[in-house]
Amino acid sequence: MVLSGEVEVARASHGVRRKFRRFSAGIIVSLQ
Repeated sequence: MVLSGEVEVARASHGVRRKFRRFSAGIIVSLQ
């Protein structure tokens, strides 16, 4: 159960990081 929880948290953080990267890229493109 703890392992599945850690994997879930890692997956969530990875998704958030990917989304944040895409969001920041969109801001940079809009600024240019």
